[in-house]
Amino acid sequence: MTLVEIRRFKSKNWGRQGCSPQRFMQVQQSRASSMARIKTTVQRGRSFLLQTARWSGGRDFCRSFCRNHSNAQHISMHLPPGYETFEAWILFLSEWRRQCNLPQDERLHVIAERKGFRWKIKEIFSLIENVEERIFLFDQIERWPLMIIEDVQRAWKESQREQPTPLLILSGALQGGLFSNRIWLHDYSMEESRELILSALQRELTEDEDQWLELSGGMPELVYALRWGMKNQSFEQAWLSIRREIRSVIELMSTREKLFERLLTVKDGGVPSLQELDISLVQAGLARMVLRDGRQITTLRAPLIAEVLEPTIETLL
Repeated sequence: MTLVEIRRFKSKNWGRQGCSPQRFMQVQQSRASSMARIKTTVQRGRSFLLQTARWSGGRDFCRSFCRNHSNAQHISMHLPPGYETFEAWILFLSEWRRQCNLPQDERLHVIAERKGFRWKIKEIFSLIENVEERIFLFDQIERWPLMIIEDVQRAWKESQREQPTPLLILSGALQGGLFSNRIWLHDYSMEESRELILSALQRELTEDEDQWLELSGGMPELVYALRWGMKNQSFEQAWLSIRREIRSVIELMSTREKLFERLLTVKDGGVPSLQELDISLVQAGLARMVLRDGRQITTLRAPLIAEVLEPTIETLL
């Protein structure tokens, strides 16, 4: 939306029930708005946390970003949950070195403190050519130990005062962090979802396909799977695995009485947000918080979630 359009909206809606242009722009939650903010932040040379709910297509974003930025590299880390702290440190540093084609360092095996781990991260920065021009993207950081998430950010901030540093994008389902810049990776709007699928199919959607698209709510991984299903005439098969994942998350929520009661309240329609409960639902991938008529509202993220939720309610009753 241009500034002129914002001013027109302001002049039309300003007042007790109106909202400022800044707040109106926040309502425009779309993948394109997230991408525009990401692009601006990168151009300013700022590292940031990319906050992604489940099924947001974070890995797809990382790969797409790297295709469009030759100086960007997607670093994928898998740290087994049973690892001791020092084992996780060694694996993390070894894997980062390996994916950057840097020689392995035998001294990694003697790291005993967090400051030693941070020092080794800064050493990686010093070994990379033209490091200030590089961008490293890490996804699914919610699966890392919290200590490593914090120390990666702290090492980058410490290194800034001493030497050139790369730009870091840490992507995952996290609410906070040491980086002051935090960006939500929004779902697709319904218009974006439709355009994405139409560009792949090169034909108009049938009435049934339209209904399936509405069920997706614009959730990226549902949209990607639906695109595959439409190409292969297999809708149910396309969403089978994601349905199971959604059901598992709902069953987990059912063990936390207050959160599950809140989920049932949200299911019946958009309700005024309760930060202390709704943020957990958002991070779990079941809900989204939006501005509507100047108020923050929490809704289910997709009609499909309500459909999966029904059998759970019947079982509990």
